[in-house]
Amino acid sequence: MRQSLSPVLLFLAVLVVATGHVSCVEYDDGHRRFEYRHSFKAPGLADKQGQVPCWTYGGSAMASSDQLRLTPSIRSKTGMAWNKFSYDHGWFEVEAIFRVTGRGRVGADGLAMWFTEKQGTEGPVFGSSDYWNGLGVFFDSFDNDGGQNNPYVLMVQNDGTKMYDHNSDGSTQAMGGCIRDFRNRPHPPRVLITYYRNQLTLRIDQGTSAQPSYDVCAYASNIKLPPSGYFGLSAATGGLADDHDVISFKVSSIHDPLSAEQVPVVAATQDSYKQYEDDYEKRSQELDKQKETFYKENPDKKPQYADEWDYEDPTDKKLRLILEAQSEMTEHIRVLKKQLTGQAVAPATGQLPPVPSPAGTASVDPGTSAVLADLQAKLTQIAVEQKASAQKLIEIQTAAGTGGGGGAPGPAGQGQQEVNSLRDDLRVLQASVQSVSRVLESVKETQRSGGAEQGQAASDPSCVSMTSFVVISVIHLAVVIGIAYFIGGMKKAADKKFF
Repeated sequence: MRQSLSPVLLFLAVLVVATGHVSCVEYDDGHRRFEYRHSFKAPGLADKQGQVPCWTYGGSAMASSDQLRLTPSIRSKTGMAWNKFSYDHGWFEVEAIFRVTGRGRVGADGLAMWFTEKQGTEGPVFGSSDYWNGLGVFFDSFDNDGGQNNPYVLMVQNDGTKMYDHNSDGSTQAMGGCIRDFRNRPHPPRVLITYYRNQLTLRIDQGTSAQPSYDVCAYASNIKLPPSGYFGLSAATGGLADDHDVISFKVSSIHDPLSAEQVPVVAATQDSYKQYEDDYEKRSQELDKQKETFYKENPDKKPQYADEWDYEDPTDKKLRLILEAQSEMTEHIRVLKKQLTGQAVAPATGQLPPVPSPAGTASVDPGTSAVLADLQAKLTQIAVEQKASAQKLIEIQTAAGTGGGGGAPGPAGQGQQEVNSLRDDLRVLQASVQSVSRVLESVKETQRSGGAEQGQAASDPSCVSMTSFVVISVIHLAVVIGIAYFIGGMKKAADKKFF
């Protein structure tokens, strides 16, 4: 019985060991958050000016809507792109989609992805500078050491003191790597670089299908990268040349999940927040009751406005009243036109209404007469207010012009031409108002004279149409607004002279 169980126990032991090893590499714990300032992706990779937002690039690099080309397939070219913002969120994960294509069976030199303490410059390590402090992930296309192991993908860490070993293709300095053919693939290859809890994992998808399928290329533990650094990309060509394109570069920060000890702390914080919110609401209600009691005992100290937002500036009040008067006047005219049109033309046949009996004049609708009288009163009031505004404007002009003494002319002297123009507009507007008043009087007389004369008056070309009256009203509103703002400016300019 024991002999039969021993192979099973041995199998379980091997399975546990293997599972433990895989869990060190393929961990899923940690919360990921996309960092848009350190990323880009197609489509819409570049803006209209051909720039990648939050990135800068140089050398032979050029960006389009669907890719960032680091180098074209031309010999001895280098290109690079670096993120403008320093990444200081700790652990991270980078998922990139790239494409390396060339005519020949062998290409050169390769592509690199960086996370370094400082931004790199143009140099000999796949287009970027040597002696970097941080991490470099290299996609090496050309076999420099003759080991016939290229294309090769490797991870190299540098502390800023070592020079990259080109003769050995970095094999003596690599933390790990694998042979992966990433050139001229049916679909763009993908790479997933994960740095979490000082463990660095490199996964590769060779682009054999449209759906990504990652496998582990390299793994390293006890890795300490700079706490803050810059993400970058670079590529280079030599005697042979490839197109090196990056389609997507997405960075996500990784945060530790809440521990069992931290969960009660968060719950306590939420409870405290709710308690503070309830206490604030209670105190606000008590304060409102105290205010109400105080104002009842001291009614003379009650503010004019219950809330500061209830206060209305005098200029705003004037404009509001003008707008309300204009709206009410337009509504009255609309109703009046509807009534007059209904009396002048029959709705069904479009013919003139029957002639009234010869007993005398047609009766006047009391509602129409009231509307006409109210409208005429409003127009007269508007004309009086405009005249008063013009007179006040002239007084302010005279006071501001004489307050400066014998010095330079005041603001009113400089705005003399504008004052004259406004005065002319007021005259024209007053004449229009008087014309409308005469038309209204004519309408009243027409209604009294009978249906035939009423129809003639309705078709008289001297009557002001609804469109003309609306245009006059709009002009009136624009002029009054201009006067209000101009008076405010004149007051401020006059006040400044006394300081």
